[in-house]
Amino acid sequence: MKKQNNGKYLFDSGDIDSILYIADRRKNIFFSDSWGSMSGIDSIYWLTDTILIAVGNGVDNENVEKSVYLFIKVYTINKNNTVDIKTYNYEKALTPHERNRIKLRWLEQRSDYFEFN
Repeated sequence: MKKQNNGKYLFDSGDIDSILYIADRRKNIFFSDSWGSMSGIDSIYWLTDTILIAVGNGVDNENVEKSVYLFIKVYTINKNNTVDIKTYNYEKALTPHERNRIKLRWLEQRSDYFEFN
């Protein structure tokens, strides 16, 4: 991101691949996950010290005009530095019009700080 003359940061929406690393206090990585451009993940949040939440959406390829699904991924970090992942899918949650109106990405929720390329 680059800070613009207007004080906002410019977000280049072309770079949408992401990697999640979770490490212990000694910086030893014990978990990683990566999402490509087709994953649909919009945001990831720390809920507690041991729980992360990822949210996203996608389109049902067989019924593109009517079906947008939402999903929530819950990453739970266990005491032995393992991670359990649960995924909750909500099929036909939105219409394509509704999908264009929601703001799941944290950057979209802060138009006072960010602008898009």
